[in-house]
Amino acid sequence: QMNAYDPIEYPNFDWKGNIVKPFSSRHKHQVSMAYGNKVIKSRTSAQYEYTDALYQGSNHERIMARTRNTVKISKKLSGDIDFSFKHGTKNDPQTTPLQAANMYPSIYLGLYPDGRVGPSKTGSNTLGVLMEGGNKTPTSDYITGRIALTYSPIEGLDITGSLNPTYSFSKTKNMSKAVPYYDAYDTSLILGYLSGHQTNDLTETRADARSLQTNLTATYDKMFKNAHSLNVMAGYEGYSYFHESMSTGSTDMSFGSFPYLDLANKDNLSVGGTAYQNAYQSVFGRVMYNYKSRYYVQFNARGDASSRFAPKYRWGFFPSASAGWRISEEPFFEPAKHVMNNFKLRASFGSLGNQEVSNFAYLQTVNIYDFNTSGHYSYSFGDSTTNGKYASLSNPVSKFLTWETAQQYDLGIDAAFFRNRLQFTGDIYMRNTVNMLVDGTKIPAVYGASAPKVNS
Repeated sequence: QMNAYDPIEYPNFDWKGNIVKPFSSRHKHQVSMAYGNKVIKSRTSAQYEYTDALYQGSNHERIMARTRNTVKISKKLSGDIDFSFKHGTKNDPQTTPLQAANMYPSIYLGLYPDGRVGPSKTGSNTLGVLMEGGNKTPTSDYITGRIALTYSPIEGLDITGSLNPTYSFSKTKNMSKAVPYYDAYDTSLILGYLSGHQTNDLTETRADARSLQTNLTATYDKMFKNAHSLNVMAGYEGYSYFHESMSTGSTDMSFGSFPYLDLANKDNLSVGGTAYQNAYQSVFGRVMYNYKSRYYVQFNARGDASSRFAPKYRWGFFPSASAGWRISEEPFFEPAKHVMNNFKLRASFGSLGNQEVSNFAYLQTVNIYDFNTSGHYSYSFGDSTTNGKYASLSNPVSKFLTWETAQQYDLGIDAAFFRNRLQFTGDIYMRNTVNMLVDGTKIPAVYGASAPKVNS
């Protein structure tokens, strides 16, 4: 009753009703087309999707397109051309308000009856930030392609070479606006600004990346005398990646309604940028043989080289092998097959490499800093507005860093009973890690740096 008489002095504010929508929408549309004949097979699809959030100022839009094409050039030669594109745009306010919708007591006024932003509790007003605090808009574009040729000179032999480029482009505009709150009765009197939104601040980031993967594989698959099955594969893979980014921002801008750096505060500007790249090469092979689905043998080997390690330590060799005996296919097992229709023993050994260290982790870098920033002492030359600079070495590194190798030994049994109505699988294995990537011996604090990553 008092709220109906004076909603400003006696508020009963519905935070959840003002923040959370009664419903949100989502719609998705897709169209696809396929065509094929003796020479060309093609399939193309496109999709559009839009998703709205349960609070204002937040939505996600996505557009995707893909085409896959196979061309039979001759009896022994065929090609593939694939392409895909994905675009995404997301709009978000400067706050995620769902928790606040259930947290604020109704005695705090979020909005005045005329729609102006209220002080809530000493300037903490999630609804005001949601409505007038600005937004973040990340967008991204991702493009992939694949061009491949397959040559089959004889029956059972396929030689395939492919190029797989990718490109990605992303940007984010983050405009945080100043949000004043006013006197309840004097509509022109600003009492203060909402917490965290005292100034107009703009940050923009851009990032581009590209990669190229090349593959060349040869596979031979042949059955001899309906008993001996042989599959042999050998291949090469190369990969390179480059990433570049930049960022810039301005604080305490004059206008929050123009989110562009053309009106940046020249006294409060910041810029930054970085780039990195990495690459690897691999050669690999595999031989598989089985006799009448009774005896199985497989050998694998691969060598990998990574740019994350020094030239002398880039290559790692990772073999593996397995064997199996399907006893249930032996003639002497025939009387028991009505009970146990499958019985197999198997053993394997495998190794896998790990290169999870930072790019060029074997190189020590020199970093340049300005005095009077990052908590360092101020020092200047002549004009006091020009700060001096100093150089600092990064943490120590190990130039002997190389691949970590995980090795696993396994013995197993597979059994099935009563036409697979009851099945059993058992394994016993041992895992061993060689040259584990760990932090080195702790360095005394007086040295002023952290221990490098090393192989144990």
